[in-house]
Amino acid sequence: ISAGGTLAWAMEANQKGLIKTDLEFGDTEKIVKALENIANLEGFGKHLAMGSRTLSEKFGGKDFAIQVKGLEMAGYDPRGAYGQGLGYAVANRGACHLSSFPISFENFFRFLAPDSTRGKHRFVKFFENIYAAFNSLDICQFTGYGLTLETILPRLMPHFVLKFLMQNTPALTLALFDISIYPEFFSAVSGIDLSSKQFLRAGERIHILERLMNTNEGIRKADDTLPERFLFEPQNDDPEKRLVPLEIMLNKYYRLRGYDKDGIPNQILIEKLEI
Repeated sequence: ISAGGTLAWAMEANQKGLIKTDLEFGDTEKIVKALENIANLEGFGKHLAMGSRTLSEKFGGKDFAIQVKGLEMAGYDPRGAYGQGLGYAVANRGACHLSSFPISFENFFRFLAPDSTRGKHRFVKFFENIYAAFNSLDICQFTGYGLTLETILPRLMPHFVLKFLMQNTPALTLALFDISIYPEFFSAVSGIDLSSKQFLRAGERIHILERLMNTNEGIRKADDTLPERFLFEPQNDDPEKRLVPLEIMLNKYYRLRGYDKDGIPNQILIEKLEI
């Protein structure tokens, strides 16, 4: 993902005259050679190996360096999935689609309106907590859809009812998610019994510990953002000219998480999680 995002920046930078390389969109042979140069730190590959943020700081083109906190973004355009945009912006690792994955409910299962901000802060927080716990079990987090959506309530409930509840009562809907099989996995291996609530709390604690590591290194609200392309430049073929309304969602997310206005976890949250 990072190599692809970096090469895309280099191709556009070449088009705009910021750098001079032979990289062009669609020329796959040149892409193969560029990847070899990155691996061997040869030619312009020495620069490409530093990633799109460093390249854009050196040569210009920050507006089309598709990265957050130095990590290049996966292939999900947040202008068509606002929750995913929030997830990218606040992810502890940078533009990581696996920190939370609300696009699954926005575009894949169509439970949430993708171009609405309603409830997206709640889903991002829930996914962050549950994925931090999932990943600590060392299992693929995408199994979560099969294991949680196949429980009785979501399996038997008509899609339009489930969609209405998720869109309009996100706190209630998330509280009804049956994730009990995951603490059972943990207990089977460790012999330690955890309730679903304790399992989610463990995931929250992991996520907040990561956030504190970042804020201790200077990460602040200004870093919880998206590339300018998604905030100010609509897609050419979008008749509605949608942009990600990040600020609205970000402020709600901070309040829900227990962060201050700069994005730093507050003392009440730290004491609650016994950090």
